[in-house]
Amino acid sequence: MVFQFPNDCCETTSILFGLVILKINKEADIQIVRSKRHDGKHGRHIWIEIDGSIFDITADQFGLSYQPIYGEPTMPLLEIFKVYEKKTIIEATALNGWLDKLQIFDEVANQIIKLK
Repeated sequence: MVFQFPNDCCETTSILFGLVILKINKEADIQIVRSKRHDGKHGRHIWIEIDGSIFDITADQFGLSYQPIYGEPTMPLLEIFKVYEKKTIIEATALNGWLDKLQIFDEVANQIIKLK
């Protein structure tokens, strides 16, 4: 739910951001990165990598010592989370019913692009 942003918004935010970038640059290598906690406790996190750089808009949901990441080669949250899966934005949107939402995301992406 967006009203809790950034809490529990990492998947939706990452996919939407990735789709906007894909519309702007169809050649970009956009990966959805899924991770889970190193210590085995409950907790997962998702962000995107664009051409190898990390973008984590919701990193600050984990406390004041973490800030959103924009185009960095690494990030502090890797101390807590380990990557268990990377999929292209196209592969990721084919999972878990995202294809049903693509039309809405496409419309939102078009509106965001018009803002520039």
